[in-house]
Amino acid sequence: MNKPEHASRVLLFDVNETLLDTAPLKRKIGDILLDPHAAQLWFTTMLQYSLVMTVSQQHAAFPEIGAATLRMLARNSDIELG
Repeated sequence: MNKPEHASRVLLFDVNETLLDTAPLKRKIGDILLDPHAAQLWFTTMLQYSLVMTVSQQHAAFPEIGAATLRMLARNSDIELG
């Protein structure tokens, strides 16, 4: 099959929860938020915000987004972070 000369080849990898074991991180987040189920909310919220930033052509490092969503969830649960 012939491809047009302008065709791009793109290969994407989903490393979060696929190649990286996030269980220890989720346990720690659950401990911080005083709820083991809150870690999944944190993770999905972090992915949501990273997608929103990407499609709105903004950038922040993944750790910055993770920290911001952790602060937001802690604040919503009346948990003060040190």
